[in-house]
Amino acid sequence: MPLQDLQFSGARVRSLVNQNFAPSTTLALTYDTVDYDTDGYFNNLQPDRLTVPVPGVYGFGAEVRWAGVSSGGRIASIIDVSNNRTHVEQWQLSNNQAALYHNLYTEQWLEAGAPLKVHLFQSSSATLNTFAVVHHAPAFFIRLLGVAAIGYRK
Repeated sequence: MPLQDLQFSGARVRSLVNQNFAPSTTLALTYDTVDYDTDGYFNNLQPDRLTVPVPGVYGFGAEVRWAGVSSGGRIASIIDVSNNRTHVEQWQLSNNQAALYHNLYTEQWLEAGAPLKVHLFQSSSATLNTFAVVHHAPAFFIRLLGVAAIGYRK
């Protein structure tokens, strides 16, 4: 296939409002702003997920900034809720930092219809917010890298 015939497929969504997370509770981030969506990955009736339109190898990731607090840890993960499979290793950031960031990315084979969510957990003693400022709004993105994954291990 000539390079000029290649089509980009992907989506990027963000949340422009702070979201509250109670301690010791796992919740999914929700999104209210679509930067781009070429193939219906995002559905505003299910604002907590991106859904894969066709099987293939995808690159996907998330960015989250927590408002500062001096205690507890934070965990972010990207999961496929159809089979509860975690696609990105959970990252726990250390305590006693003014602001904490998660930057997650992986490349995986995904089946059509796979619903992906970003789950967050925090273990401080109080409710925490994700920080939704212009350049640090929580974001979730996906890009189709290829559909013919010869020899790719699912």
